[in-house]
Amino acid sequence: MKKYFFLIILVYAISSCHNDKDPEQTTSNADTSKPAPSATPENDSIYSKIWTFQYDSVLNDERPKKIRTFDPATLTPQMIVEIVNKNYPIVQIKYVKTSGDTVFVAIPNSMGLTQQMGSTGANEFMVCVTFTFTELKGIKHVSFDFEEGDHAVPGVYDRTSWSLNL
Repeated sequence: MKKYFFLIILVYAISSCHNDKDPEQTTSNADTSKPAPSATPENDSIYSKIWTFQYDSVLNDERPKKIRTFDPATLTPQMIVEIVNKNYPIVQIKYVKTSGDTVFVAIPNSMGLTQQMGSTGANEFMVCVTFTFTELKGIKHVSFDFEEGDHAVPGVYDRTSWSLNL
């Protein structure tokens, strides 16, 4: 198990360090009246992850960890989509809408998530995206719409959807 975990972490670290996709090419059904800032060396840090998944050797467990702070008033669903798409190039999400306390996102090409990341990678993605979207004021749930596969299932998730010893 530990061999696989370290292999997954290595693959994840390598894949998150390189992204050929231009953030300007990411499309969304979202309201574009407030465009997300373009990535430049000066503001590239706005695209760094807010939550990550880390292994705790003391508890022998994986868990989400908040790795950066931000002004919650400046965070929008569109910015989260940009953050996710930059940090998980194999899985590109699209913001669909917000209704009540739920954000709806779609993954048009879910093969990377459901077939290529393995169970741990898919779990990390789902947890981190859910925890990041639930940083938005009033948001408690994230509804994922994608084709089900071996390692991930669509549905509505919140911070209690996983048995995480937080």
